[in-house]
Amino acid sequence: MPKFEFNKLIRNNLRSEYEKMGQKATYRKLSKEEFSEALKQKLLEEACEIDTKDRQSVVNELADVYQVIEDMMDLNGVSLEEVVKVKDTKFQKKGGFSEAAYVEILELDTDDEWNEYYRKQPDVFKELS
Repeated sequence: MPKFEFNKLIRNNLRSEYEKMGQKATYRKLSKEEFSEALKQKLLEEACEIDTKDRQSVVNELADVYQVIEDMMDLNGVSLEEVVKVKDTKFQKKGGFSEAAYVEILELDTDDEWNEYYRKQPDVFKELS
């Protein structure tokens, strides 16, 4: 019988689905910290699966992303109202993303306070010479 290493968070009802199909899975309950990390990985996984060429795929994958977000909120005791309030505040201050503005290079003055912030994240912000 073929075996596959999964190491991934699954939806609650999939356990019984595996059994119905005659599949045997090895499970373990994650700690709160492990669950939090697994949800972050699941969020990335689901977001990467969005195929913007197909509207139904967008709807299906956004539903998965939203489920992960709801579970993250539950795990951390965060309400939807709280998230929406902060989102609205950020929108008022910084706007949304609908204009599709994409920064390729950001040039700062030598004494700009943001230099330190960007330099602490070289994997995200590569400093050019």
